[in-house]
Amino acid sequence: MSHQLARAGLTAKGGQLIDATIVEVPKTRVSDESRERLNNGETPAHWDAKRIAHTDGDARWTMKHGKWFYGDKGHINADQKHKLIRAIEVTPANVNDRVPLEKLIDADAVRLDSGKTVHADKGYDAKATRELLNARGLRDGVARKDDAQRYDQTGNQRRNQKLSRIRARVEHVFGGWEKTMGKRLRSIGETRAKSMIVVQATVYNLRRWVTLDARIGGRGASTA
Repeated sequence: MSHQLARAGLTAKGGQLIDATIVEVPKTRVSDESRERLNNGETPAHWDAKRIAHTDGDARWTMKHGKWFYGDKGHINADQKHKLIRAIEVTPANVNDRVPLEKLIDADAVRLDSGKTVHADKGYDAKATRELLNARGLRDGVARKDDAQRYDQTGNQRRNQKLSRIRARVEHVFGGWEKTMGKRLRSIGETRAKSMIVVQATVYNLRRWVTLDARIGGRGASTA
């Protein structure tokens, strides 16, 4: 896919947009105790064989905006200009967004020429993130959390506001993904979930490619 996109004149350009989206899998109602056991990879007490068979033991629970979700996460790197997904990693939903960051960022010399800044939300803000980006020769465009050591957060707020317009472009990616394929799976198991999430991301890219191809006069049609 990357090779075909490049041949169509859609090489990655602009900043690298990093974010993650939750993809839900089939679930049943659970108590807090059962939720904790599932997230620890254990079978909840008193569950019968039928309930176990219909529950994805590889997925995990996570809370977002005060609501519980059960499933996996698709972690992506999309380029700022084209809003095409350039890299994807799939994890259980409760994995911290920073965990797959090193695999997602692109520090290739060619990519650095066109997109040196890595944009991400506050969830990626950490000393380890800054050290990783510095070591790879990348610019830090990660939103900052409030600094507990400072009373005045004006500096961080201004920085975040400046970066937010660029970072918000990744929400267009997830919006297009959800509109095209939805963000729910009917399958059970890690292998199927990873495969299907990658397929969903690929379908989003293909539809986005068609849109971009029309805008540039169809010059990529003969090279697809």
